[in-house]
Amino acid sequence: MNDDYGHGSHVIGLIASSNTSDPVLKGQPQGIAPMVRLISVKAFDSNGDATYASVLNGLNWIYANRTTYGAIRVLNLSFGSAPKSFYWNDPIDQAVMKLWKAGIVVVASAGNYGPAAQSIAVPGNTPYVITVGAMTDNFTPDDPSDDGVTSFSSAGPTYEGFVKPDIVAPGGHLAAFMDTSLQVLPSRYPQYGSTDPNLFIMSEPPSRPPLHRGWLR
Repeated sequence: MNDDYGHGSHVIGLIASSNTSDPVLKGQPQGIAPMVRLISVKAFDSNGDATYASVLNGLNWIYANRTTYGAIRVLNLSFGSAPKSFYWNDPIDQAVMKLWKAGIVVVASAGNYGPAAQSIAVPGNTPYVITVGAMTDNFTPDDPSDDGVTSFSSAGPTYEGFVKPDIVAPGGHLAAFMDTSLQVLPSRYPQYGSTDPNLFIMSEPPSRPPLHRGWLR
């Protein structure tokens, strides 16, 4: 399966990379779960865009194959769309709730529509999922006093009144793998590269250019 755009590769690297980076990480893995077993489901095209139909096809495939590969236990959804209805009427939210009811832990992005209130995206607006906002260390990793939520991270509550996001995690200037010769993001935005040709640094400033897409249209 090819990831022509690169967003998915970057997210997978943040989750599962066993590579180490010295001296910053002092030999520790770059990924937060380097021993995890992954099943990648593609729903987005080479421009980083998707439709409700393509995402629903992916979610339905996960439901149908949830026990095929030794049980799918956790689902990561690093994308979002502006809500157009109550969560219980939204087809993607409905599919996500079906997966939750089947025993899968669903983790979803809060969205990149912040900092305005009530800007939590679909499917992060579903009360049954773990919704994650983005924080930044403001390029001072040894000084927690200036850590805070990024300006682009969506804020709650949801339109239905649920407090979201549930947690925040690092989401600014994160370095992870991308293929600079094959994928769209690093070739389109070379200024976000790093000294390592295999690492690309992703974040999203307030102006929200098409850098950290993963968005439904």
